[in-house]
Amino acid sequence: MARGIVIGGRRIKLRFFVILIIALLAISYLNKLSSKPPLYDVAQYGEIITWDKCQGIIVRNEKSYFSPAYGKVDFHISDGEFVTKDDLVAILYKENYNKAMMEDLYKIKEKISDYQSKNLVQDLMNEDYDKVQRDIKEVLRTIQYRSLDGVISEMGRHESQLKELLNKRKDILDKRELSNNYLDNLLEQERDMEEILEEWKVDIISPETGLISFKLDGLEAQLTPGAIDLLTPEQYLSIFEHQAPEYSNSEAMAGFPLYKIVIPDRWHIISYIPNQSVQYNQNDMVEIRLPGFTEDTIVGKVQKVEQLDDSRLIILEMAEGIENILGARNIHIEIGTATEGLMVPNDVVVEKKGKTGVTVLRDGKTQYIEVQVQARNKEWAIISKIKETDSLGPNDKILMR
Repeated sequence: MARGIVIGGRRIKLRFFVILIIALLAISYLNKLSSKPPLYDVAQYGEIITWDKCQGIIVRNEKSYFSPAYGKVDFHISDGEFVTKDDLVAILYKENYNKAMMEDLYKIKEKISDYQSKNLVQDLMNEDYDKVQRDIKEVLRTIQYRSLDGVISEMGRHESQLKELLNKRKDILDKRELSNNYLDNLLEQERDMEEILEEWKVDIISPETGLISFKLDGLEAQLTPGAIDLLTPEQYLSIFEHQAPEYSNSEAMAGFPLYKIVIPDRWHIISYIPNQSVQYNQNDMVEIRLPGFTEDTIVGKVQKVEQLDDSRLIILEMAEGIENILGARNIHIEIGTATEGLMVPNDVVVEKKGKTGVTVLRDGKTQYIEVQVQARNKEWAIISKIKETDSLGPNDKILMR
């Protein structure tokens, strides 16, 4: 069996030719690849909407109000309800109030209410009395007519009827007086108990107009619209570690918060965003989602942006939707921003030597231009040139490889 081919007196093995053929094919492929025109996309003017999912701290114009004494609280207003100045919010029954007497008072009030609304006994008495009166007059006329005519037959029977009717009328009048005495007695008991209980209860009156909430976290006086501009990133992060004290909705302690009133005007969200997918600027209008609180999208304005090393601390201002987050403080939010500008595929924006840019193909030549990414999503990026001397605009060919 031949072991190879002899060339110039040397035996060449077959595998040499196999390797040589593979090498020639590879060179041919690379030559064809290098001769292909470069792939590019065309920059165009457009708009993309990007959403930042982040944590947010709610800041409202709100004020807490404290209990004047110890005791039980009976709220007359529901959480989230709108109150006006001088509305009755609750009644505080001091800790030494007589619960049994309070229950008796409610029973008496119920009896009075039933008696006054129905008053069936009195109505029946009045109907019986009117009928008896008519019967008495009829019998008296009969007796008078028979006396004038000199007819004395059956006079005894008529006199017996009259006597029976007079006795019946007397019984009705006695019962009516007893019924009136029953109501008078109930009203007197009610007055006496209310005088005693008045010393044990305190009316809690709304000092201002707004939305009432019983969810308090102890930060109402610190996190105010006037103080948020002074908030540092460190203070912002510390709020997430704050543990809200537990307050009872049925028992009050003197000097402790009882409720708060939120003024339904502008409110704020402070958010620390650790990425740079969107470039925020002061006075930008954004859309805000509050997952878990409402399905509606709220319009907000960027009030302030504090640029940090690799993140931003932004303050958003809203004029609607406060009724959805009366008791919330630390929430998940989604900030949607519509950004217009020069739009290119996201993957053509590359890093070179620590700088972000795109490679422009112009007149058969390429130029790497440094850019700032205004916004980006999974597919597209909105960019702008950094150097004024660079040329970059719509219809420019951007190299993709």
